Amino acid sequence: MDEKYLKFIFDSVQSLPNNPDRESLDNIKKKLNLLGGDCDVETIEKVSILKSKGYTREAGGQILKDKTINEIKELEDLSKDSHSVIDKPAKKKSPKKPKQRIEKVEQKQPEYRPDLGSKMKKVSDYKIIGDTSVYGLQKKVYNAVNQGWAPTGGVCIYAPGPKIGGAQDSCFQAIVKYS
Repeated sequence: MDEKYLKFIFDSVQSLPNNPDRESLDNIKKKLNLLGGDCDVETIEKVSILKSKGYTREAGGQILKDKTINEIKELEDLSKDSHSVIDKPAKKKSPKKPKQRIEKVEQKQPEYRPDLGSKMKKVSDYKIIGDTSVYGLQKKVYNAVNQGWAPTGGVCIYAPGPKIGGAQDSCFQAIVKYS
């Protein structure tokens, strides 16, 4: 059997209970056929038994070729053992690294003091300027700033919708003069 189809069967039976019913095995067979693989339900059942006994795909592939379903049922259950020569290579333990001590460094937060002098200026005049385009409004605001006015707040844009017989778009900016 092709390795990719065997992998598909092993992955598919992993989600099944230990003793899957015939319908579940038939569903795996149908999916395998859609992928272009050909396998009988007995082979899928063998894989299911091997998987439930803790065998890997690599070890199970060789056993599938050599053993009948009854012989597979008689195999040792590796899922109960913590070791297996067939399919689990020994893991190398990495030496423990000494834990690094991380010291908390207290940083002094910069003191924030707002400039209350600029906030306490008295507004002597206020007006709203507007134009039908953002570019036109920019020109008007620039001219007003040169005359001693200061923009305050954000730009307001009024776009009423369809232009047929309706109002044009309008852009507004509030400006103030301080004393």
